[in-house]
Amino acid sequence: MRKKYEFIKLFIKNSEKKYLLLGFELVVFCFLFHIVFYNVNEIKHLKQTLESIGSSELYRADYNLENVNNINDELNKLEEMLPQGIQLLAPSKGVAFTNQYYDYRQVTASFLTPNEVQQYRYNLSKGEYFDKQQVQEGIYPAIIPEELSGHYKLGEVYNIDIVKKFETIKSIKIEVIGSRKNNYILDTAYASTNIFNREATILVFDKFNEMSPFFYTEYKGDLSITLKNKGAYSENLFISMLEDYGLRNVESIEDRVLKINRLTYKDMYIYVMLLIVIVPLVIFSFASFHYLEFQNRKREYFIYVSTGLASGFFFQSILLLNIVVFIIPIILQELIWFLICEIRDLTFYGLHSLLILLMGILAATIASLFNTYFINKIKYDDKMLHKEISCE
Repeated sequence: MRKKYEFIKLFIKNSEKKYLLLGFELVVFCFLFHIVFYNVNEIKHLKQTLESIGSSELYRADYNLENVNNINDELNKLEEMLPQGIQLLAPSKGVAFTNQYYDYRQVTASFLTPNEVQQYRYNLSKGEYFDKQQVQEGIYPAIIPEELSGHYKLGEVYNIDIVKKFETIKSIKIEVIGSRKNNYILDTAYASTNIFNREATILVFDKFNEMSPFFYTEYKGDLSITLKNKGAYSENLFISMLEDYGLRNVESIEDRVLKINRLTYKDMYIYVMLLIVIVPLVIFSFASFHYLEFQNRKREYFIYVSTGLASGFFFQSILLLNIVVFIIPIILQELIWFLICEIRDLTFYGLHSLLILLMGILAATIASLFNTYFINKIKYDDKMLHKEISCE
């Protein structure tokens, strides 16, 4: 091993800065990979969630309550007044805290009304959706995120306390009937209607509207509500009709979510195109580096070969060098990206990191094989005037 180390020191003696620059380029390229991969995944999940909730038909609006102490009656009156083709889906609700913890995270619950259950068709990885279940008295059907599947088992019933303002308002029983394929759900709390990644939020079917009213997000007499355009009205006509009934700040939920996230569906294709550009750029950059090194150091390589340097020894030494050059920058970049994800509360995709690491190992191996092959093909051509080193 010491001989290989000494040979590597000799081999990179006049190229240390070039190898450092190569490592820096690798850090930058891997960082760009992560940004592109992350955004492609976020847009994909965002698009899938918008489609699963039928967001193109949904709007949010603010409704002024005459009596904040009797919100359900106020909503019933509004629903009766609305013309045919406009459905009051649900008022905005905040998530409920529970007494449950898993992996140092407090588990929350999002109560869904029958209208919401019918409208929001979140994709499941296991189990069945709410409308296929017979609701038993005193038991709330629940769908958990996959992250909680180690804590809650399919088909089991659990007792949980529902907490509001640090006080338990009710203890309920939930029956786990399914788990979500991904954790992105629509959150209509306050004016921040958006799609969030809720890794510790359980969806609970509140069929008889017993728990939902506790979490209505009324503020100074205003309540944000979600409405559905069932009549296929044009957006302008739909908004105008709602304003005639005293609703304010009407806007499309789909447009709002995309605006908040500063995204359009076209952005996904832009990121994919960036990925298509980056991959050849990385390959070209590393290929150019090794080609120029080979051309500039032919005489030196010929000396190695002519003095009897074994191909096996050379390959192992170059492989160790390339692993250091490729893998250390990748690991460093992965640590930086992990810290960024932790600080900014972003999803860290471990599969992407593993893929990049495997690509680095593969690239190091291929580069070492090519280096060994071409260096062993170098010969000294006596017929050439200047006795240059050539390669077959």
